[in-house]
Amino acid sequence: NAEYMGKIYSNTMGCGGGKEEGAKKKDGIDYEMSTTHVPDLDDFCGKASTILEAMEHVRAGLGDTVEGIYELVDADWLPELKLLEAIKIFIWSVSANKEGKISNARPQILSEAPYITLDASECRVQVYEINQNLTEYIKALVEGPGKLIEAGKALEELVEQGKTLNVKESIQNANCSPMDKLKAAGKYAGNMNKVKNGLTRLKEVMEILNKAVADLKELIPQLKEVVKDADKIGKEAFDAGHLLPQEIMEFHYTGPKRTKEEYKKVKKEKEEKDKKKNKKKDKKKKDKKDKKGKEGKDCLLYTSPSPRDS
Repeated sequence: NAEYMGKIYSNTMGCGGGKEEGAKKKDGIDYEMSTTHVPDLDDFCGKASTILEAMEHVRAGLGDTVEGIYELVDADWLPELKLLEAIKIFIWSVSANKEGKISNARPQILSEAPYITLDASECRVQVYEINQNLTEYIKALVEGPGKLIEAGKALEELVEQGKTLNVKESIQNANCSPMDKLKAAGKYAGNMNKVKNGLTRLKEVMEILNKAVADLKELIPQLKEVVKDADKIGKEAFDAGHLLPQEIMEFHYTGPKRTKEEYKKVKKEKEEKDKKKNKKKDKKKKDKKDKKGKEGKDCLLYTSPSPRDS
C-alpha cells in the first residue's frame, strides 16, 4: 500500500501537479467540475468528479469531524489542541449527564476498532454530537485507507484512459455553440488541474490518516484511565448543574488552560478571521453568480451535496 501511494505521488509531481495547492491540509478536495458542453470531455470529468468526491468524503471524515469535536468542547481554552483532552471533556460530560455515573453509559475502550463505545443517549445534544463526530472520525480511520487506495487506482486508470482522448477533435465535433467551443479547452484544462491536485492530496491524506490511526492506538491506555476516573469530574459537574461540554471545559478542566483574557483574545481573533473568510466566500459566490448570468447557464454541472450533508 505504501509503495503504491508513493508511486501515485511520483507520477503526480512528474506531470506538474500543484504542490502548493496540495499543501493546504485544511482545504477540501475540489471535485466540482466545470461543464465544457462537450459530451466526451464532460463524461470523463464526471467520472473524475465521482472519484474525487469519494476522496473528499474520507478527508472530511478526518479533518471536519475533529474540528467539530474541538468546537463542541470549546477547545479555545486549550493552549495546544490535543484530541485526548477533547475526549476527556466528552467522557466527563457523559458522566455528568448520567448523574455522575459513567457506568450508566456502559463505556468500552478497546484495542481495535471501534476503539471507543458508550451510550450517549439522553445526554445534552452537544454531547451526543461529539459522540457522532467521534464515531465518524473512527470510521474514517478504519475504512479510509482502503477507500483511498481504491480511489487512487481508479483515478490513475482514468488518467491513463484520458491520454487517448482527442480533446481538439472532441471539441470540433461537439454540437454546441461557437462560444462554448472556444471556452471548452480552458475549462477542461482547469478540470484536469483538479484531478492532478487530487492525486497530490491523496498521498497527503493517507499520511495524515496513518498517523491518526497510530496516535489513537497510543491513546487507548490513557482513555481507560480517563473512563476509570470519569466520575470524579462528572459528579462534580453534575452537582454544579454543568452538563454542557463547554461548561465542563471552563469550570472543571484540570489541565493547562488559557486565562479568561487570553481566551477572549483567541475568540476575537477567530471571529475576525471568520469574517474575512466569509467575505471572500461571499465575493466568490457573487462572481460565480455574475458569471452564470453572463453566460446564461450554470457552468457547474457535476455537483452534489457536501459529504457531511449526506
